[in-house]
Amino acid sequence: MFVTHLFVGVVVGLLLKDYGWWFFVVFVLASVLPDIDAPKSKVGQSFGILSWFVGLLGHRGVFHSWLIPFVVFVLLYLFGYFSLGLAFFCGYLLHLVLDAMTLQGVKFFWPLGWQVKGFVRTGGFVEYFLLVCLALFLLYRLF
Repeated sequence: MFVTHLFVGVVVGLLLKDYGWWFFVVFVLASVLPDIDAPKSKVGQSFGILSWFVGLLGHRGVFHSWLIPFVVFVLLYLFGYFSLGLAFFCGYLLHLVLDAMTLQGVKFFWPLGWQVKGFVRTGGFVEYFLLVCLALFLLYRLF
């Protein structure tokens, strides 16, 4: 769920906030971005027609692999933005790791067929339990 990716991105991003606020912002945005390939998702709806075109490649395809974050990291590095590239790479991979924990899984090495699957049902008890734990942790860190 979007809220899980956002919450985990914020919590982990806060743990890494010593790297700067731009690092935090890029990290959190990257932690939700892979779902641009699902036009009906919150991220997909935000990107409108672009999400529809990306969605033609299929959900949990190339945008749920190592390829996109790697390319963005290299481009940002080449333009002198190593730390922002690292933030993007790590935030994006965080999303992929969370999706790999679900029953649907992800193909990290798309287009190869090898898929990593977990046991968590999207929108199920385990996901909501994780959200409650993260909310409590966030409240603890903020206060």
